[in-house]
Amino acid sequence: MNLGEDIVNFLQILLHVIVPVFLLIIIGAFLHRKFQLDLHTLSKLNMYLLMPAVSFVSVYQNKIPVETFVYILIF
Repeated sequence: MNLGEDIVNFLQILLHVIVPVFLLIIIGAFLHRKFQLDLHTLSKLNMYLLMPAVSFVSVYQNKIPVETFVYILIF
């Protein structure tokens, strides 16, 4: 790979991974200052709603062989 491809790859990672994380942090800080959110309630929402939803979507979109999936279910 040359320097141009490295820069393009770095910018893609920056745009698709790092920027969304920081945007969520900034939005969360803004909402907390404006509405004084209860962190206990937010942590419960995260634990019981968002984490299972993200896990389900991740497993659903993943292409794994059937025998590996059966092994995971048996485990």
